Amino acid sequence: MSKTNGSYPIGRERPFPKWLLIFCGYIVASASTIATVIGLFEGNENLGGARSLVWALECITIILTAAIVTLGHVAVYYRRRYKVHRRRGLIHELYPNRVWLQGNYEEFLRGAESEFIACGISLHTLVTTSNLQSLLHSALQSHQDLHIYFVFQEPYSAVVKQRESEEDRPRDRISSDCHSNINAVLSIKSKLGELGSRFHVHTSDQFAPVGFFLVSDHRLFLEPYLHKEIGRNCPTIRMERNKNNKAVWDKLRNHLRALIRATNELESEGVSFPHLTPLTGRIDRAHLRRAIFLDRDGVLIEDKNYLSTPDDIRLLPGVDDALRTLFHRYRLIVITNQSGVARGYFTEKELIRIHSRLLETLEERSALVDAIYYCPHLPEGGVPDYRRICSCRKPSPGLLLAAIERFNLQPEISYMVGDKVSDVEAGRAAGTKTVLITGTESARGYAKADLESSSLSEAVDLIMSRA
Repeated sequence: MSKTNGSYPIGRERPFPKWLLIFCGYIVASASTIATVIGLFEGNENLGGARSLVWALECITIILTAAIVTLGHVAVYYRRRYKVHRRRGLIHELYPNRVWLQGNYEEFLRGAESEFIACGISLHTLVTTSNLQSLLHSALQSHQDLHIYFVFQEPYSAVVKQRESEEDRPRDRISSDCHSNINAVLSIKSKLGELGSRFHVHTSDQFAPVGFFLVSDHRLFLEPYLHKEIGRNCPTIRMERNKNNKAVWDKLRNHLRALIRATNELESEGVSFPHLTPLTGRIDRAHLRRAIFLDRDGVLIEDKNYLSTPDDIRLLPGVDDALRTLFHRYRLIVITNQSGVARGYFTEKELIRIHSRLLETLEERSALVDAIYYCPHLPEGGVPDYRRICSCRKPSPGLLLAAIERFNLQPEISYMVGDKVSDVEAGRAAGTKTVLITGTESARGYAKADLESSSLSEAVDLIMSRA
């Protein structure tokens, strides 16, 4: 392949038969050269029995010479291809560290005039850039037509859990980072004022990207997601749109734009996501249309009055047996108010760790649940991001309705089990049957539930007798 007019073919690689033909050519050339040298010994009468050894050495030398020269040819060929890819802006350097990556992201953002798209699981390196807010403000202020899109994978989704497994991360580590990063950029969005209307934050539980993408006008950057055994010693890919690659470049950009249209845009701060477990995607549970919605404190675990550390989790007696009994007939979904976040007693990250420990504790006893839905808000809360009137705090039915929609449930054959008036009212508002655990004296007589019981075990017996 020859270089002409300053260009070099970068599409199809040289096929193996072509390399085999080149190898054979080098064998012929080597044989001709070596035969000439060996011919000098042909007239020597003293060689005697050594003549066969000379011929054997000649054959070995010919093959080795041809192999070495062919390997050199291969190396030069691919090195030339690599240089051309770099010159055309298709391959960037191996990235040495996180600071280098952040600098590369900043360069893309500063150069954006009409469009900037960042798409990936957590966008962690980009979001944790120390001056991200000032960068966004400067970019949006400098270019009145610029729109910026951050597209996150939804925390606790199957893709994120797969990534955690591939990287051998602790349970929910990437989900927790993703959750925090989403709320961090939403906080920045609110601080941008009018400029924030052109800063869009999206989430999706559908797409499964092969890497972290940045698109800035006519430039595209890809950082591949690699298995931990490969590590991060892989070239990042950087494509500049030009006449040679504009068709492929436009397809990639249009794919990302279509992804944005199919995702959910978030507007307000303090967004909470359901804590999904691997049961969510199991085929053998997809047919279940009824659920048992369970309050957390006072139903599954001891009510510690704003439990703030995983070490204080204590399962109530009989909870594991009750969950195992219900498992094959019902989706099991925890619905809990956690205003301790809004009050400042613990952070949402600490709450996520508590829920991770709760799930681990249940799994150790072969007791599983499908998801944990929680509300961290409170209208009079001390933490501004969570101080709001919302539709997810019980007695409002927001959390139950969200779970009903996600799991395609039939509320009329489902139950809400709780120990407070707010649990019963939330269940009733969502259209479910209700069970009141009357171990809490304050709840007794204040809520008219369909069923009453003294414990979760007794509630399960009542539910199963009516199933």
